[in-house]
Amino acid sequence: MSSIGTDPEFFLKKGDTYINAEHYFPGDKHKPHPMKSGAGLQTDNVAVEFASPVAKDGEDLVAKLQATFNELFKMLPPECVLDTTPAAIFDEKELQTEQAQLFGCSPSYDAWELKMNEPPQAANTNMRSIGGHIHVGRTEGDGNDFLSDPYGKVDLVKTMDTLHGVISVVLDNGPEAVERRKLYGSAGEHRPTDYGVEYRTLSAFWLKSPNLVMLMDSLTQDALKLVREGKHNDLIDTIGGDVICNTINTGDTKMAETIIEQHLHDVMSEDTLYYFKECKDAINTYDFMTEWSMEAGK
Repeated sequence: MSSIGTDPEFFLKKGDTYINAEHYFPGDKHKPHPMKSGAGLQTDNVAVEFASPVAKDGEDLVAKLQATFNELFKMLPPECVLDTTPAAIFDEKELQTEQAQLFGCSPSYDAWELKMNEPPQAANTNMRSIGGHIHVGRTEGDGNDFLSDPYGKVDLVKTMDTLHGVISVVLDNGPEAVERRKLYGSAGEHRPTDYGVEYRTLSAFWLKSPNLVMLMDSLTQDALKLVREGKHNDLIDTIGGDVICNTINTGDTKMAETIIEQHLHDVMSEDTLYYFKECKDAINTYDFMTEWSMEAGK
Protein backbone atom coordinates (compact mmCIF):
# COMPACT_ATOMS: atom_id res chain seq x y z
CA MET A 1 0.00 0.00 0.00
CA SER A 2 1.41 3.40 -0.97
CA SER A 3 1.37 6.41 1.31
CA ILE A 4 -0.98 9.34 0.75
CA GLY A 5 -1.04 12.90 2.01
CA THR A 6 -2.21 16.36 1.07
CA ASP A 7 -1.43 20.05 1.55
CA PRO A 8 -4.83 21.71 1.04
CA GLU A 9 -5.45 25.45 1.00
CA PHE A 10 -8.57 27.24 2.25
CA PHE A 11 -9.89 30.76 1.94
CA LEU A 12 -10.92 32.68 5.03
CA LYS A 13 -14.34 34.26 4.77
CA LYS A 14 -16.34 36.61 6.98
CA GLY A 15 -19.93 36.89 5.84
CA ASP A 16 -19.75 37.35 2.07
CA THR A 17 -16.24 38.84 2.15
CA TYR A 18 -12.99 36.98 1.54
CA ILE A 19 -10.24 38.19 3.86
CA ASN A 20 -6.49 37.69 3.98
CA ALA A 21 -5.71 34.70 6.22
CA GLU A 22 -2.12 35.89 6.59
CA HIS A 23 -3.18 38.21 9.42
CA TYR A 24 -4.82 35.49 11.53
CA PHE A 25 -2.79 32.27 11.40
CA PRO A 26 0.79 31.41 12.38
CA GLY A 27 3.41 29.83 10.17
CA ASP A 28 4.77 30.41 6.69
CA LYS A 29 6.55 28.40 3.99
CA HIS A 30 9.89 28.88 5.71
CA LYS A 31 8.69 27.98 9.20
CA PRO A 32 5.35 26.11 9.38
CA HIS A 33 3.56 26.15 12.71
CA PRO A 34 3.54 22.65 14.28
CA MET A 35 0.04 21.39 15.14
CA LYS A 36 -0.79 18.74 17.75
CA SER A 37 -2.17 16.55 14.94
CA GLY A 38 1.27 16.43 13.34
CA ALA A 39 0.32 18.77 10.49
CA GLY A 40 2.35 21.85 9.61
CA LEU A 41 0.25 25.02 9.40
CA GLN A 42 1.12 28.07 7.32
CA THR A 43 -0.35 30.85 5.24
CA ASP A 44 0.26 30.93 1.49
CA ASN A 45 -0.58 34.11 -0.38
CA VAL A 46 -4.02 34.97 1.12
CA ALA A 47 -4.98 31.37 2.02
CA VAL A 48 -4.35 29.17 5.05
CA GLU A 49 -2.70 25.84 4.30
CA PHE A 50 -1.50 22.78 6.15
CA ALA A 51 0.61 19.77 5.23
CA SER A 52 -1.12 16.67 6.55
CA PRO A 53 0.81 13.90 8.28
CA VAL A 54 1.54 11.04 5.90
CA ALA A 55 -1.24 8.43 5.93
CA LYS A 56 -1.21 4.75 5.03
CA ASP A 57 -4.69 4.69 3.44
CA GLY A 58 -7.94 6.64 3.10
CA GLU A 59 -9.29 5.85 6.56
CA ASP A 60 -5.99 6.90 8.12
CA LEU A 61 -5.99 10.12 6.08
CA VAL A 62 -9.56 10.93 7.18
CA ALA A 63 -8.54 10.43 10.82
CA LYS A 64 -5.48 12.65 10.45
CA LEU A 65 -7.47 15.34 8.64
CA GLN A 66 -10.17 15.20 11.30
CA ALA A 67 -7.63 15.81 14.06
CA THR A 68 -6.18 18.73 12.12
CA PHE A 69 -9.57 20.30 11.38
CA ASN A 70 -10.53 19.98 15.05
CA GLU A 71 -7.56 22.21 15.89
CA LEU A 72 -7.89 24.53 12.91
CA PHE A 73 -11.56 25.33 13.42
CA LYS A 74 -10.78 26.43 16.98
CA MET A 75 -8.21 28.91 15.62
CA LEU A 76 -10.71 30.74 13.42
CA PRO A 77 -11.25 34.44 14.08
CA PRO A 78 -14.75 35.42 15.32
CA GLU A 79 -17.55 35.16 12.73
CA CYS A 80 -15.20 33.60 10.17
CA VAL A 81 -15.36 30.31 8.28
CA LEU A 82 -13.03 28.38 6.00
CA ASP A 83 -14.11 28.12 2.38
CA THR A 84 -13.23 25.64 -0.40
CA THR A 85 -14.40 27.72 -3.39
CA PRO A 86 -11.70 27.08 -6.06
CA ALA A 87 -11.20 30.76 -6.96
CA ALA A 88 -12.39 34.05 -5.48
CA ILE A 89 -12.06 37.81 -5.97
CA PHE A 90 -10.47 39.72 -3.10
CA ASP A 91 -10.89 43.38 -2.29
CA GLU A 92 -7.78 45.46 -3.00
CA LYS A 93 -7.31 46.23 0.70
CA GLU A 94 -6.77 42.50 1.42
CA LEU A 95 -3.89 42.30 -1.06
CA GLN A 96 -1.54 44.95 0.30
CA THR A 97 1.16 42.64 1.66
CA GLU A 98 4.23 41.21 -0.02
CA GLN A 99 2.97 37.67 0.51
CA ALA A 100 -0.41 38.45 -1.06
CA GLN A 101 1.42 39.48 -4.24
CA LEU A 102 3.62 36.37 -4.38
CA PHE A 103 2.63 33.61 -6.82
CA GLY A 104 4.03 30.18 -7.62
CA CYS A 105 7.47 30.44 -6.04
CA SER A 106 8.27 26.78 -6.86
CA PRO A 107 7.92 25.48 -10.42
CA SER A 108 5.46 22.78 -11.43
CA TYR A 109 5.61 20.53 -14.48
CA ASP A 110 3.33 19.27 -17.25
CA ALA A 111 3.28 15.46 -17.48
CA TRP A 112 1.83 15.52 -20.99
CA GLU A 113 4.24 17.99 -22.58
CA LEU A 114 7.20 17.06 -20.34
CA LYS A 115 8.02 20.70 -19.66
CA MET A 116 7.93 23.26 -16.87
CA ASN A 117 4.68 25.19 -16.57
CA GLU A 118 4.69 28.92 -17.21
CA PRO A 119 4.16 31.17 -14.16
CA PRO A 120 0.44 32.00 -13.75
CA GLN A 121 -0.90 35.35 -14.93
CA ALA A 122 -4.48 36.18 -14.01
CA ALA A 123 -6.54 38.54 -16.15
CA ASN A 124 -8.09 39.84 -12.93
CA THR A 125 -5.19 40.60 -10.59
CA ASN A 126 -7.53 40.44 -7.57
CA MET A 127 -8.42 36.80 -8.20
CA ARG A 128 -6.85 34.12 -6.02
CA SER A 129 -7.20 30.34 -6.21
CA ILE A 130 -6.65 27.37 -3.91
CA GLY A 131 -5.63 23.76 -4.43
CA GLY A 132 -5.95 20.36 -2.81
CA HIS A 133 -2.86 18.50 -3.98
CA ILE A 134 -2.45 14.76 -3.49
CA HIS A 135 0.95 13.42 -2.44
CA VAL A 136 1.56 9.78 -3.37
CA GLY A 137 4.61 7.95 -2.03
CA ARG A 138 6.29 4.58 -2.14
CA THR A 139 6.35 2.30 0.87
CA GLU A 140 8.49 -0.77 1.36
CA GLY A 141 7.18 -3.77 -0.57
CA ASP A 142 4.19 -2.00 -2.14
CA GLY A 143 5.22 -2.95 -5.69
CA ASN A 144 5.15 0.66 -6.86
CA ASP A 145 8.83 0.84 -7.81
CA PHE A 146 7.91 3.03 -10.78
CA LEU A 147 7.46 5.94 -8.34
CA SER A 148 11.26 6.08 -8.09
CA ASP A 149 11.60 6.61 -11.84
CA PRO A 150 10.97 10.03 -13.49
CA TYR A 151 8.90 8.48 -16.27
CA GLY A 152 7.01 6.32 -13.77
CA LYS A 153 5.98 9.48 -11.94
CA VAL A 154 4.76 10.94 -15.24
CA ASP A 155 2.81 7.76 -16.00
CA LEU A 156 1.02 8.02 -12.65
CA VAL A 157 0.16 11.70 -13.14
CA LYS A 158 -1.33 11.03 -16.58
CA THR A 159 -3.30 8.11 -15.14
CA MET A 160 -4.51 10.29 -12.25
CA ASP A 161 -5.65 12.87 -14.81
CA THR A 162 -7.62 10.10 -16.53
CA LEU A 163 -9.29 9.13 -13.24
CA HIS A 164 -9.13 11.94 -10.67
CA GLY A 165 -8.95 14.78 -13.18
CA VAL A 166 -11.88 13.66 -15.34
CA ILE A 167 -14.02 12.76 -12.33
CA SER A 168 -13.25 16.13 -10.72
CA VAL A 169 -14.78 17.85 -13.74
CA VAL A 170 -18.11 16.23 -12.83
CA LEU A 171 -17.84 16.90 -9.09
CA ASP A 172 -16.10 20.31 -9.21
CA ASN A 173 -17.88 21.97 -12.11
CA GLY A 174 -18.69 25.54 -11.05
CA PRO A 175 -17.39 28.59 -12.95
CA GLU A 176 -14.79 29.17 -10.23
CA ALA A 177 -13.30 25.73 -10.95
CA VAL A 178 -12.87 26.60 -14.63
CA GLU A 179 -11.27 29.94 -13.75
CA ARG A 180 -8.86 28.26 -11.35
CA ARG A 181 -7.67 25.80 -14.00
CA LYS A 182 -6.59 28.73 -16.17
CA LEU A 183 -4.04 29.61 -13.47
CA TYR A 184 -3.34 26.41 -11.56
CA GLY A 185 -4.49 22.84 -11.85
CA SER A 186 -4.39 22.27 -15.58
CA ALA A 187 -4.10 18.70 -16.82
CA GLY A 188 -0.80 17.05 -15.97
CA GLU A 189 0.31 19.58 -13.36
CA HIS A 190 2.62 17.97 -10.82
CA ARG A 191 5.88 18.13 -8.94
CA PRO A 192 8.20 15.12 -8.72
CA THR A 193 9.28 14.36 -5.15
CA ASP A 194 11.86 12.14 -3.48
CA TYR A 195 9.10 9.85 -2.17
CA GLY A 196 6.92 9.82 -5.29
CA VAL A 197 4.86 12.60 -6.82
CA GLU A 198 2.64 15.56 -5.94
CA TYR A 199 -0.46 15.68 -8.15
CA ARG A 200 -1.56 19.32 -8.43
CA THR A 201 -4.58 19.33 -10.77
CA LEU A 202 -7.33 19.25 -8.12
CA SER A 203 -8.82 22.14 -6.19
CA ALA A 204 -9.68 21.75 -2.50
CA PHE A 205 -13.21 20.57 -3.37
CA TRP A 206 -12.42 17.01 -2.31
CA LEU A 207 -11.72 18.16 1.26
CA LYS A 208 -15.42 19.06 1.67
CA SER A 209 -16.34 15.66 3.06
CA PRO A 210 -14.74 12.48 4.41
CA ASN A 211 -16.54 10.60 1.62
CA LEU A 212 -14.72 12.66 -0.99
CA VAL A 213 -11.40 11.95 0.73
CA MET A 214 -12.17 8.24 0.60
CA LEU A 215 -13.05 8.57 -3.10
CA MET A 216 -9.73 10.23 -3.90
CA ASP A 217 -7.78 7.60 -2.00
CA SER A 218 -9.65 4.82 -3.77
CA LEU A 219 -9.02 6.46 -7.15
CA THR A 220 -5.34 6.72 -6.23
CA GLN A 221 -5.19 2.99 -5.53
CA ASP A 222 -6.91 2.34 -8.89
CA ALA A 223 -4.39 4.56 -10.70
CA LEU A 224 -1.42 2.88 -9.01
CA LYS A 225 -2.80 -0.55 -9.94
CA LEU A 226 -3.21 0.45 -13.60
CA VAL A 227 0.40 1.65 -13.82
CA ARG A 228 1.74 -1.27 -11.78
CA GLU A 229 0.04 -3.73 -14.16
CA GLY A 230 1.05 -1.82 -17.28
CA LYS A 231 -2.57 -1.14 -18.34
CA HIS A 232 -2.52 2.66 -18.15
CA ASN A 233 -1.27 3.37 -21.67
CA ASP A 234 -4.02 1.32 -23.32
CA LEU A 235 -6.65 3.20 -21.31
CA ILE A 236 -5.16 6.60 -22.12
CA ASP A 237 -4.70 5.75 -25.81
CA THR A 238 -8.29 4.48 -26.08
CA ILE A 239 -9.70 7.72 -24.66
CA GLY A 240 -7.08 9.98 -26.22
CA GLY A 241 -4.62 12.13 -24.29
CA ASP A 242 -5.84 15.28 -26.02
CA VAL A 243 -9.42 14.45 -25.06
CA ILE A 244 -8.45 13.93 -21.42
CA CYS A 245 -6.52 17.20 -21.26
CA ASN A 246 -9.18 19.23 -23.02
CA THR A 247 -11.93 17.79 -20.81
CA ILE A 248 -10.06 18.85 -17.66
CA ASN A 249 -8.81 22.22 -18.88
CA THR A 250 -12.18 23.39 -20.23
CA GLY A 251 -14.35 21.77 -17.56
CA ASP A 252 -16.32 19.84 -20.18
CA THR A 253 -18.79 17.97 -17.97
CA LYS A 254 -20.57 16.23 -20.86
CA MET A 255 -17.33 14.75 -22.17
CA ALA A 256 -16.27 13.82 -18.64
CA GLU A 257 -19.55 11.94 -18.15
CA THR A 258 -19.02 10.14 -21.46
CA ILE A 259 -15.46 9.11 -20.53
CA ILE A 260 -16.61 7.83 -17.15
CA GLU A 261 -19.50 5.83 -18.62
CA GLN A 262 -17.63 4.39 -21.61
CA HIS A 263 -14.13 3.86 -20.20
CA LEU A 264 -13.70 4.33 -16.46
CA HIS A 265 -16.47 2.21 -14.96
CA ASP A 266 -14.62 -0.95 -16.04
CA VAL A 267 -11.33 0.05 -14.38
CA MET A 268 -12.67 1.50 -11.13
CA SER A 269 -12.80 -0.73 -8.06
CA GLU A 270 -16.04 -1.49 -6.24
CA ASP A 271 -15.01 0.91 -3.47
CA THR A 272 -14.39 3.67 -5.99
CA LEU A 273 -17.73 3.12 -7.71
CA TYR A 274 -19.49 3.20 -4.34
CA TYR A 275 -17.84 6.44 -3.19
CA PHE A 276 -18.28 8.07 -6.60
CA LYS A 277 -22.03 7.41 -6.54
CA GLU A 278 -22.30 8.62 -2.93
CA CYS A 279 -20.37 11.81 -3.68
CA LYS A 280 -22.05 12.56 -6.98
CA ASP A 281 -25.48 12.29 -5.38
CA ALA A 282 -24.53 14.47 -2.42
CA ILE A 283 -21.94 16.90 -3.82
CA ASN A 284 -24.27 19.90 -3.81
CA THR A 285 -25.28 19.29 -0.19
CA TYR A 286 -21.79 19.00 1.27
CA ASP A 287 -20.86 21.91 3.52
CA PHE A 288 -17.18 21.67 4.37
CA MET A 289 -17.15 22.78 8.01
CA THR A 290 -20.45 21.05 8.80
CA GLU A 291 -19.27 17.75 7.32
CA TRP A 292 -16.10 17.64 9.41
CA SER A 293 -17.88 18.91 12.53
CA MET A 294 -20.44 16.13 12.12
CA GLU A 295 -17.64 13.60 11.66
CA ALA A 296 -16.03 14.78 14.88
CA GLY A 297 -19.29 14.25 16.74
CA LYS A 298 -19.70 10.61 15.70
